[in-house]
Amino acid sequence: MAADAVTREETRAKPRYALSWAQQFRLLFRLQFSDYRASLPFFILFSILMPVGFLYVFGSNAARPGADASWFLAGNVVVSVCFGASSFAIARVAWLRIRHEMDFYGTLPVKRTAFLATLFCLGQMSALPGMVSSLLVGSWMLGIPLQNTLAAVPLTLLAAASLTLVGAGIGGLCRTQAEVNLYSNLVVIVVTFLSPVLVPVDRMPALLRVTSYLLPPGQAAMAITDSLHGDYGPRFWTFFALLCLWLLAAGILVVKKLDWRAD
Repeated sequence: MAADAVTREETRAKPRYALSWAQQFRLLFRLQFSDYRASLPFFILFSILMPVGFLYVFGSNAARPGADASWFLAGNVVVSVCFGASSFAIARVAWLRIRHEMDFYGTLPVKRTAFLATLFCLGQMSALPGMVSSLLVGSWMLGIPLQNTLAAVPLTLLAAASLTLVGAGIGGLCRTQAEVNLYSNLVVIVVTFLSPVLVPVDRMPALLRVTSYLLPPGQAAMAITDSLHGDYGPRFWTFFALLCLWLLAAGILVVKKLDWRAD
């Protein structure tokens, strides 16, 4: 009986890993990046061209007297994040599932958290070029003080982090190429129609005001706008807290529900 009890306890014990979490992360990052680097130039080019193109086409209208240039720049940054980090996370996780690469990673003696951390970092890398170029070019074109722009960078990174994890969770739902296209287009629909971040919230119809306040892109746009104004009042901290909650909730959901294997 005692021997059986010991055997059962050993079976229930958590698996031991030969590598530390940091070593697992480095190994997985190298594996993921070797697969990602072939498409990296296209992701970077697209993530830069999209927001800079918006600035070029609509920037003159936003820079006119009386216009809210800060809102336009904040919305443009959110667009770059959505089409960088979020779209990357959806496509990457979905393709790992469709091509059964997730099965390969599931056989490795690594923790799921280390695997997800590599996807998270790659998503941030996808968003960073467009985010930085949008802030710098927008600050120059729209006449926004550079110190306000630099102060908005940490908040923009938080928004990118939240939307990366939300995208990873959405990508985990995909089973076919058609579903990848569907969910990727849903990102466009949310940013364009349900939370139109390039339009000031006070000019939206009542329904879109509600969705903008409830969805992460709208919350990020309003918080970044306040940061660009240098206005760190209650509204800013409310949206900052909500973005942190989105980050925490999406992180827990992805770690717990991603169909891979338990740590």
